[in-house]
Amino acid sequence: MRGGRGAELVAVAILALGTWLGFATSGAPATSPGREAPGSADFSINVATQALRAITVAPHPVGTAEHDRVRDYLVDRLRALGADEVHIQSATGFNTLNDPHAATVANVVARKRGRKPGPAILLSAHYDAVPRSFGAGDDGVGVAAILGTLAAITNGPPLDHDLIITFVDAEENGLLGAEAFVDLHPWAKDAGVVLNFDGRGTRGPVYMFQTSPGNAPLIDALRSVRSARTNSLTGEVYRHVPGDTDLSLWLHSGFAVGALNFAHVGGYPYYHTPLDNLASLDSRVMPQMGEYALSLVRSLDANDLRQVRTTDDIYFDAPLLGLVHYPASWAIIIAIDALVLSLVLIGVGRYHRAIRWRGVGRGAVALAVSLVVPVLVTYAAWRAITLVHPQYAEILQGDPYNSLWYLLAASGFTVAAVVEIQRRASVGCTPLELAVAPTFFFGVVGLAVALTLPGASYLFCWPLFAATMCASWWRRSEARGRATPAWLAVLAIPALVLWAPLVMTLEGALTAALLPFCMLLLALMLA
Repeated sequence: MRGGRGAELVAVAILALGTWLGFATSGAPATSPGREAPGSADFSINVATQALRAITVAPHPVGTAEHDRVRDYLVDRLRALGADEVHIQSATGFNTLNDPHAATVANVVARKRGRKPGPAILLSAHYDAVPRSFGAGDDGVGVAAILGTLAAITNGPPLDHDLIITFVDAEENGLLGAEAFVDLHPWAKDAGVVLNFDGRGTRGPVYMFQTSPGNAPLIDALRSVRSARTNSLTGEVYRHVPGDTDLSLWLHSGFAVGALNFAHVGGYPYYHTPLDNLASLDSRVMPQMGEYALSLVRSLDANDLRQVRTTDDIYFDAPLLGLVHYPASWAIIIAIDALVLSLVLIGVGRYHRAIRWRGVGRGAVALAVSLVVPVLVTYAAWRAITLVHPQYAEILQGDPYNSLWYLLAASGFTVAAVVEIQRRASVGCTPLELAVAPTFFFGVVGLAVALTLPGASYLFCWPLFAATMCASWWRRSEARGRATPAWLAVLAIPALVLWAPLVMTLEGALTAALLPFCMLLLALMLA
């Protein structure tokens, strides 16, 4: 490789920057609410904080005096913050999604009238908690964020659309409160858009992880949220894993509402335990939830809520670019273009004798070994760890509190293993020959994903475009004797910024038991 030590150091710096940008997006965004002016039309962090403290005084599962105290507190706060109509919906909720069971619930429901008739914007969170839990992350923070949003709306210009707020009961008992509202409350038919706020842990960032079908207008509205963390992969994943939230009732109902689901998933070991308390909650979670709620209410209020379900978008957030989105109908075309471009590059390389089949074969073996070794070693290591620490099985969520260290250790090994495997394979090969197998693999998998899970196709197509550009540039500059490593590093950044946060988030969401799968993704990114 030409260019000298200076060029190689530049390449290392570029790769480090790309990795940092990728991992930075997997953390909670920084918040600095500052001093809140009285009567401010911004999200009221003071109102939200006071509410969260009141909600989390003690565990408040359904059927307890504390639960009733929280219910009555919410009724009083909604009235004090400017809601026009507030009442308790006492009804029987019947679970129709899972094992059938029923109970009488007490939903706290409020409405703030807008200036014009038409569909309403509905904000939802659940105010109950599991036994022994203080319910700070699940879901006191969602309730408090909605109250802080209502305070800002009351202090700001009036909305055109009605705003409906539902603090639903008995979510932890089988989504019974949401079921009762959707099936029995007369206001349910008025909802045009539903924004549901929930939590599964105590740390951020808050992700918008699920949408209704035909999400393009909603994703466009989501651009108003400065700190939005989202990607269309999560919606694809959520459809294939067990679990429901209150939003599931809306998505399975006969109401053609637009819907967005929000939650933080960090700190999973604290979830549904006595450690889900105010002291454990990351202070950045609530301001981000409030930003989602308030920004979207104002953005959606300026739109026609009868046109919030049209076509589907593929979307993801990226450093410096913000929220990127485009029609899902483009997924197959983009995937085919990326695959064809890589095949053209391979053909041109063969024509100019810049690619030898022997080198391509070494690259293919290196790719296979790079993917297999980290997975097998991580799997064996995790099995050994669970044998040495059988107490991990006693943790309620099955995920150790120090799982981040295991992720870092597994990632360190994976990086070292892939680098060494590629180094050994590079003897007698050019970078272009080593790149053939990974780019072709990405192209084939990208096309298959575009056909089956279009929301995940961006993970393969855009890094592949960058890789083929890189390989094309390398072939031309190498022929002129001017090849340097810096551009190779620059064009690796798309893979780093898209895949690095994915690895971090999946480990946090799916527990350390999925470390081998996370290392497979990391190895694929590195290759």
